[in-house]
Amino acid sequence: MARTKLTVNRVTRTVGKKWTTAGLGAGDATNGNYADNDGAILVIGYNAHATLARTVTFVTPETVDGGAVADLAQSLAALEYGIFGPFPPGIYGQQLMIDPQTTDIKLQVVSYLPEVRE
Repeated sequence: MARTKLTVNRVTRTVGKKWTTAGLGAGDATNGNYADNDGAILVIGYNAHATLARTVTFVTPETVDGGAVADLAQSLAALEYGIFGPFPPGIYGQQLMIDPQTTDIKLQVVSYLPEVRE
């Protein structure tokens, strides 16, 4: 199955982005998620589990001298928020692939660029 795309919300000085826990989308623990990566995105993550820590992994598809670059795994304690990024496209690709451990991980993506750079 294909990864589930996350919408990138644009944030500017005049158009802020307000968010609540209810506004965060459930991570796709089966197929993973992805978001268009302009190099200025930040991922807001929340672990909705009441007692257990959960992990969200940011996949690095690039290689250096033929060797794989290790994925970035971030742990969130129970009921903890985290803000992650930015993710350089040269390392993480034009599409940031995100692998939440379970659907307890809720996600939202924001970019501080007003539009996607080509």
